[in-house]
Amino acid sequence: MENPEQYFELVQERPDLFANPSGAIITILLGQEEIAQAETSMQEALSAQGVTQEKAREWAQVGVAYHDQYLLVLRDAVRFPDGAIGSYIRLVAPREQTPGVVILPIYQGQILLLRHFRHATRSWHLEIPRGFGWPGCTSEESARRELVEELGAEPLRLVPLGQIHPNTGITAECDELFYAEVATYGTPEKREAIGEILPTPLSLFERLIRENTITDGFTLAAYARARARGLL
Repeated sequence: MENPEQYFELVQERPDLFANPSGAIITILLGQEEIAQAETSMQEALSAQGVTQEKAREWAQVGVAYHDQYLLVLRDAVRFPDGAIGSYIRLVAPREQTPGVVILPIYQGQILLLRHFRHATRSWHLEIPRGFGWPGCTSEESARRELVEELGAEPLRLVPLGQIHPNTGITAECDELFYAEVATYGTPEKREAIGEILPTPLSLFERLIRENTITDGFTLAAYARARARGLL
């Protein structure tokens, strides 16, 4: 097992991360014998796929696989609904924190899109402002701070649009969506790698979606929620 003390401290400190609700679920196993069985099962499965013994042993270890100030990677021992035992990896926030925020900004009837360079994809994307929740702030306060950072704008009106879980297959991340109306906008912070701010009419915005030019999931989700609420 990898970092067992840290893993079981997390079980005690954040039991919600290890909840097993009723139903045909993927059940987290916390008994030592079950964990050992899951590691053995996973190691055998990896070896059967041609993975080297050394890598199979490493990738089968249950526990904290990685941890820094931004990310916590867990590999849990689990029992699948069909009764098979193995392991499952997931990403969680390293500490309990305010959800991230995503803001659909409207200026004079147009959506303010950002041409934003993203390190993960090594490419430019058309998207709306978003960011981590600020410690000690409400989601609304975090949304206002993100608008200042990425647009140099203060909202006249800020409407909560509810939550989004961007990728339930791998991460426990939860973010809050907002619709915002702004009177002016300025210059984003240089560190944000924002190339330009693009006031975009709704008709053009929707064409960019149809043409697969806008691919950012957060932007698509905020648009869909705002449309469903009759705000666009």
